Formats: sequence, C-alpha cells, structure tokens
Amino acid sequence: MSAEATAVEETKALLPIILQQEETIHFPSFTSNDALALGLDILKRLQQRTDKKPAVISISIADRTVFKYVSFTLTQSQTENAQFSFRFAMDGTSPDNWHWITRKEATVYRFHHSSYYMGRYLAAQQTTIEQKYLVSEREYAAHGGAFPLTIDGLGVVGVVAVSGLPQAEDHQLVVDAMECYMNKIGQHH
Repeated sequence: MSAEATAVEETKALLPIILQQEETIHFPSFTSNDALALGLDILKRLQQRTDKKPAVISISIADRTVFKYVSFTLTQSQTENAQFSFRFAMDGTSPDNWHWITRKEATVYRFHHSSYYMGRYLAAQQTTIEQKYLVSEREYAAHGGAFPLTIDGLGVVGVVAVSGLPQAEDHQLVVDAMECYMNKIGQHH
C-alpha cells in the first residue's frame, strides 16, 4: 500500500471517532455563565501547555446578543451571529487567528459537524471543501479546532473554537474541555 493510500485509510479511521465525539458531547442548556466557565477552562489548558503556543478562543451561539470576555472584563455588544460568546486572544496571536476562527465557525454552522471532521472527511475523499461543496476556502476552513455546541432537543446552536495549535491539537483541546465541563456539571451521557 502506498504512503498516500495509508494516509487516506488512517484518515478514514478517524471519522467514526470524531462522529462519536459529536454524538456524545451535548448539553441540556448553555448560558453565558457556561460559556465563561468553559472558555476559562480552555484558556487554563492552553496556559498549562509546556510548549506555550498562543491561541485564540471563541464560544458563540447563533443570532443573538454577544457577551465578550476581553482582558478579564465581560462586556455586551452586538454581532451578526452570536448570542453568548467567550472570546480571548492570548499574547502572541495575530488577527490571522481570528480569520481562522471565523472560517472554522462558518464550517460548523453550515455542516453541523466539527471543522476537523469536515477536513478529515474531505481528505478521505481526496477533495477539498471548495471542490465538493462549491464554497470558498476564504470563507470556510475544514481544519480542526471548531466543534458544534449542541443543545438537547435543539441541535447545533453554536460553536466552541480554538485556533493557534496544529489542527488535531486544536480539536482535541476543545473536545477534552467540553467533555470535562459536561462531567463537571453532571451532564455527560
């Protein structure tokens, strides 16, 4: 088997694992206090990494008021597509990280799958998001780091995203934090 064929098989093997994560990580409800607690946990996890790579964090819920956590001050503002939001940029990040977040979030909102799942799904098919779905890679990023925020009975209502690490690490950091938060509030199914 060629190296390319092996890589495709390894990618295909990830798909059921990521789908299982998407099926099991969901909440009965999610408030601005949940966004703040989860966002702070993600920040703590990033700060505890030995490589100290900087990243940005975003938690959003579609089509409402936004609560932004900036420099440890919670302020309210309006945006196009977020209700409760935690946003934080670690020192050493750049505006490019926010561009990645926006593109990853757009992927989750459109396809209701994590951006990592979409990237691995497309890689397994040896195609791109632009080729398969006729959407611009300037607007959508099928790279790991954005995960659906799913509410029981409602479905995908938002996105938890990180950008700054390699894509598999961005994805796993978000998954680990969401699973830990679900366990903390006693909601893991």
